[in-house]
Amino acid sequence: RKPQELSTMMVRPFFIATATIILQSAISATAFNISFKNSCFSFNTSILGAKRCRAEEEDKNKTSPLPLPPSSPQRRHVLSHTASAAMGVFTASLLPTTPQQGPSCGGCCSCRLYNNMLLPSKPPSANALAEIMTTPPSPDLVQTYDRPRNSGVDRFFSYYMSTATGMEEYETKARPYKNQLFQTLFDSLLRDQLGSNDDDLLVILEVGMGTFPNAPYYAQAMKSNSALRGLDIISVDPNDSMFEYAKDSAEKSGLLSCAPDTSLRHVHGVAEALPFADGSIDAIVGTLTLCSVTNQEQALSEIRRVLKPKTGRFLFWEHVQSENDAGLALQQKILSPVQTLAADGCHLNRRTGVSIRNAGFRGGVEMEHITLDGISSIISPTVFGIATA
Repeated sequence: RKPQELSTMMVRPFFIATATIILQSAISATAFNISFKNSCFSFNTSILGAKRCRAEEEDKNKTSPLPLPPSSPQRRHVLSHTASAAMGVFTASLLPTTPQQGPSCGGCCSCRLYNNMLLPSKPPSANALAEIMTTPPSPDLVQTYDRPRNSGVDRFFSYYMSTATGMEEYETKARPYKNQLFQTLFDSLLRDQLGSNDDDLLVILEVGMGTFPNAPYYAQAMKSNSALRGLDIISVDPNDSMFEYAKDSAEKSGLLSCAPDTSLRHVHGVAEALPFADGSIDAIVGTLTLCSVTNQEQALSEIRRVLKPKTGRFLFWEHVQSENDAGLALQQKILSPVQTLAADGCHLNRRTGVSIRNAGFRGGVEMEHITLDGISSIISPTVFGIATA
């Protein structure tokens, strides 16, 4: 590489490493008097999965309600784990960049359809597949929102998200709510399907599927609805490295064995430029997704466009900016730029619930606000619900 190119390539990861170390330790632990437990979960565990941080804190079984002394063991742990994660991003960014745009389904569009990742090899009643092949997203939208990505950073982030102990803790706290949410979704979809005498499989699009932590909720909902003979589940994610872990999650949950006609496949894409025809999808699932899209309004517009009119549903679960704690909201605003750099575009200070209500879902929006206990305060304010097209 030319010296100028190498220098440019190293600027951003160096900034990520430096800013993460300084702000995460200094601001989280000192300015806002956050306990060591919350400090651990905010970036190192909840986002990048520093396993030892949580284990050591649990062993001590105590928190530090006061600002951490500059030389305390807790602060050294925070710095150590943050530096390790940031340097991992730095190292991964030096790997060759593989552009992830380009035709891969016959050259008809700029989406990437991974037939070799299809489970099973041929999707039953592939309604959405035909639509993908004939309905490329707008080239302008693709150029604006689906930008080339660094494959090394993507692989690194996928691995950490799949092993993050903080995310396991998060899902444990969220499970009672999400179980009921997915059950409600499938009950309503099945009721509409029976009422319309439609024999096609339900097509479920999960935007930003990631490592598929929602797989157990699909499996549980299907076991509770014996009338469901299968699902055509499609992942849309700009980070293609995630899908290998998504398949593992589906297999571990037993989702693919719940019904003989259930399939799982992946399409490269972004929420702002979905490669599907108008009114072609029965339901869209987005959990911890709208925090990281480039343009929320455009993403929600695309979600409404591809949902079937009147019966299409959008299930959402998002962490949001606090509406009732000014101090926490300020903390979220200050830490959000670092979070965006370190966690693939995730913003801490978005008012996603307001955006969904204003998105124009004609069938209405059923939404609840909660604060999840026992996790980092900066991602505890949450909105969830179901919107109808």
